[in-house]
Amino acid sequence: MNNQRLFFLAVSFLGLSACNNVETSSRYADGSYMGYYDPSERPDLPYAPSAAVYSYESTIDYQSPPIEEHVVTIPDSYHVGAMRAPVSHHDRDKTWVNTQNPNGYTIELIDSPKASAVAKQLMQAPKKEHMAEIQYDRAGNSNYKGLYGTYPSYDAAKKALDSLPDSMKQQAGVKSWRDIQHDTAP
Repeated sequence: MNNQRLFFLAVSFLGLSACNNVETSSRYADGSYMGYYDPSERPDLPYAPSAAVYSYESTIDYQSPPIEEHVVTIPDSYHVGAMRAPVSHHDRDKTWVNTQNPNGYTIELIDSPKASAVAKQLMQAPKKEHMAEIQYDRAGNSNYKGLYGTYPSYDAAKKALDSLPDSMKQQAGVKSWRDIQHDTAP
């Protein structure tokens, strides 16, 4: 029993003593390191609340640490509406469909009364083209279309359809944007 306590005490002591071995400076690739100084220890140096960069030649160059700014640019239309509020994926998809050239073409992967069936088909589609799930009313009931890509001509859409996996081609077909926009219009 005493051996267990002694072992536990030794492990605890070693674990706590490791906390004292923390280095308070950072080394740079050129051999210099960044540390902070206490102004009371060095009254001959002007105090600045910034880092001091020390090199091995014992020369001190006082400067602020380098700050890298990463600018992230997000397009205005990225998941936000005119009031900068989040936009649902249904609204984004409907906007995408309504902004397509009516003379162009798309691939209708599936047309179903079940949104889950459309979502499943879209999840299995290759991620090469823009996809959308559109809700529309048919005879008073909600139906859903799964759309894949936008193409300038029927031939281009047919070629893209032919390149899809066989399991996706069973229910899919080439549709004009004019027909899709007409079907989904309120």
